[in-house]
Amino acid sequence: MHLFSIVFDPGIEDWKSIEEVSPFSVDKHDPLTLTCDNIPRSLPAGQYSWYKQDESGDQVKESSRIAIDRKGSLHFVYIDMEDNLKGGEYKCSVSNRMLEEIKLGSPKRFYVEERKVEDKAPSLLFNGTDDYTVIGRSDVLECIFSGYPAPEIRWFDKEYKPITANEKYKIEKWGRMLTIENVQEEDEGYYRCIGENYIDKVESTVYLNVSSKPIFLNNNDEAIKVSNNTMIMNCSTRSADGESPSDPPIWLENGEYLPPDKLDSGKYELKQDYMELFVYNLTKPDDFRCFQCIVSNSIGVNYRTFCFTGNTTSDNVQSYGAQFEIASTRPILNRSSDVVSQINLALLMCVIFGVMVLFVVAGILSLVVFRRRRLKANKIQHNEFYTEVKQSEYGVDTNRRFSW
Repeated sequence: MHLFSIVFDPGIEDWKSIEEVSPFSVDKHDPLTLTCDNIPRSLPAGQYSWYKQDESGDQVKESSRIAIDRKGSLHFVYIDMEDNLKGGEYKCSVSNRMLEEIKLGSPKRFYVEERKVEDKAPSLLFNGTDDYTVIGRSDVLECIFSGYPAPEIRWFDKEYKPITANEKYKIEKWGRMLTIENVQEEDEGYYRCIGENYIDKVESTVYLNVSSKPIFLNNNDEAIKVSNNTMIMNCSTRSADGESPSDPPIWLENGEYLPPDKLDSGKYELKQDYMELFVYNLTKPDDFRCFQCIVSNSIGVNYRTFCFTGNTTSDNVQSYGAQFEIASTRPILNRSSDVVSQINLALLMCVIFGVMVLFVVAGILSLVVFRRRRLKANKIQHNEFYTEVKQSEYGVDTNRRFSW
C-alpha cells in the first residue's frame, strides 16, 4: 500500500502548524542562520528557497553574503540593514517543479540594530555533503563561512593540494560549493575548505564517502568459459573499499529461479559460495537457454546474463565465441541470422517475457502521467501560486502572488 502511495500520490504535504513567531534582534554585520523547520515531505524531492513576506514579496537571492544550504537553512554571512523587513518575516518554501507546486512555512522574524559596527573574523556556519556517492556520479561538497568582510573560500583535495576549476572539479556559488565529477573510489577521503579574510582564517573538512553497487571482478568475456561440454559462469563481485561485502548471488534460468530439483539432478552445480554455476553435458538444441546472476548490497543491485546459443558452423560445443555470449555486451536480437535460427522456444520465451514487462512499465507510466495531470487540474490554475500573509501585529495585511 505504501508503494502505491509513493507512485500515485506525488505532491507536497502541508506544513505543520506552529505557534506565534516571536521576533528577535540581530546586530549589523553579525552572522545569522534561519533554519527551515518541520519540512514537509515532497515527491519528487522538493527544492528549497526563501521569500520575504513584506511589501515586496521578493524571493531571497543567493549572493556572496547570502546562502541556502542543502538542508534548506538560510545563512547570512553578515547581516546588513537591507535585511530588515520592517515588520515582515522570512518564510522557507518547498517547491516541486515537476508538479508546479510550492508551499511556504517555517516563518522567521527579526529586526536589525545598527550598533557599533566591527569587522569580524571568519567562522563556520555550515559544511556537508551526501551520506555517500555512487561511483560514476557527481557529488557536491559545501562550506559556508561567516565574517565581515565576507571571507574568500578555497578548497584542497585529500592530499591537501589546492583545487582549481577543471573538468574534474567545479567551484560555484562564490566558492562555497565544490562539485566533483565522475567520482571514483580513489576520490574518497577528507576535503578541506578554508574561509579567510584580512583578520583571520578558519578551516573545516568534508568527508567524501564513495560507495557502489556490487562490482564484478572480471569482464564479460572472462566471466564465462566452456570445457569438456561444461559451461562455467562466474558471478564474483566485490564492494567498494570500506563497504560491507555483497550478498551471495541469486541464479535464474530464463528469468526464473533455478528449482531445487535441477540443482539435485547432477546437470547443475553451484560452487565457490554460489559465485560459480556449472552446467554439465551441454547438448544442442536442448540446452539453448539463458542464465542470470543477481548480486546486491546495501547500495544497489547488479546482474549479468549468460546465453548458450550453440554454433551454426560446428558441433564442437567446447569452443568459445558465438556459442556463449554475455547479453550485456551484445543484445540477443542483434545476433547474426544463422545464430538466431537456432534459438529454441525457451530463449524466445525470454524475449516475450521482456516485451510483456515493457508493456507493464508503459502502463504504469501512463497512470502516473494521468494522475499528475489530474493533480495539476485540481490544484493549479494558470501556473500561479498564492500565499496569504495574515494580519500581524506589525500591520501587514496583503496577498502575495508567486509565479513559478
